[in-house]
Amino acid sequence: MGNPVEREIEVQTRESKRQRADAPRSPGVAIRLTVGLVIVGALTIVGMALFRPDFRERSANLEPGMTRTQVEEKLGPPAITLRRSGGRGETSAWVDQLWQVTVHFDTDGRLEYYQLTPSDSVFRRTTAWVMTLL
Repeated sequence: MGNPVEREIEVQTRESKRQRADAPRSPGVAIRLTVGLVIVGALTIVGMALFRPDFRERSANLEPGMTRTQVEEKLGPPAITLRRSGGRGETSAWVDQLWQVTVHFDTDGRLEYYQLTPSDSVFRRTTAWVMTLL
């Protein structure tokens, strides 16, 4: 390998291998990868929507006078809890991709009333848009 021609060939071979390793993949691979990721994402969203009971179903069993513990047994831990002004108790909110449940507790920690409203989520807006196309 002391020959200058052999050294030059070796250098060119290394550079050629490096260039191939750095070369971008063909567009077909990128397209297949993107399509695959979109399909996996769509299936995940559909699975979440179909197989998870939403807050509308779980909040149907809420009744005035229930304790915070009883409410959390039905809905899980709240996303946020805020004190109401004037020492009138607390308000807690539970949110998922479809619904928001806002529960107002009195000073004794018992449910006074609750509100169920549609969530303003990307998922809800997207599903509503898709339904208009069908």
